[in-house]
Amino acid sequence: MANVVIDPGHGGNQRVGGSSPNNATAPNGLKEKDVLLEIATCVCRRFSGDQQVTLTRDTDVNLSLADRANVAKNAAATVMVSLHFNGFDGSAQGTETFVHPSWGDASDRLASCLQNCVLGTTGLRDRKVKKKNLGVLRPSRHDAGTAAALVELSFMDVPDEAARLEADDYKNSLAKAIVDGVNLYLTSPDAWGKEKYIPQNLPFLARISQFMRNAMSSDGLEH
Repeated sequence: MANVVIDPGHGGNQRVGGSSPNNATAPNGLKEKDVLLEIATCVCRRFSGDQQVTLTRDTDVNLSLADRANVAKNAAATVMVSLHFNGFDGSAQGTETFVHPSWGDASDRLASCLQNCVLGTTGLRDRKVKKKNLGVLRPSRHDAGTAAALVELSFMDVPDEAARLEADDYKNSLAKAIVDGVNLYLTSPDAWGKEKYIPQNLPFLARISQFMRNAMSSDGLEH
C-alpha cells in the first residue's frame, strides 16, 4: 500500500517556522489557504482504498515547514505533495511544479506526472518543473524513500482564475488531476521496481494493460 501525504500550504493567522499564514489572495476575496484545504480534502476523498492518505492539516491551522515534512517522514511516505497557489501582479499566469535540487530521479518523475496532469485541467501556460531549495521539500526532513514535489496550481490573483476557483466543479477537477498525477507516478516503471503498483480504481482495460507490461518487464522483455 502506498502512503500518500498531501500538504495544503499555509493556514492559521500567524507565521510559523517559515510558513506564512496566507500568500495569495484573489480579487474576489478567496484566500489561498482556504481553497487549498478544500482541494486537499477532495484529494483525500478521491483516492482509492489502495493508498493510505494523510493531510498535514485538516483545519485552518499553520504548521512549520519542518513539521509539515515531519508528517511525511513519520508516515514513511511514498509520495508527498505540497499544494500552493501563486500570486504576483494580477496578470502573470501558469502552472509550475518544484522539486528540491538534492532530490533524485523519483521526485523528478513525480513532479513531471503532477505537472502534466494539472496542466491538463488548468489549460494554462506551462511554467515547467523547476528546482528550488524549498524547506518543505528538504531531503534531510524526509524518509529516504519518499518522492516529494510542490505544485503551484495557478496564479489565483488573476480575475479569470479567481472566478474559476469559485466553482466546486473546477476545484474537484484540480483534485482529480492531483490524484491522477500521483497514480501515474505510482504506476511508472521505476516507482516500485519490478513490482509496479496498480491502483484498483484504474479502468479495467488500463489495469490489464499495466499487468501485461509488468509481466513483460519481469521477464526482461521490456526495455
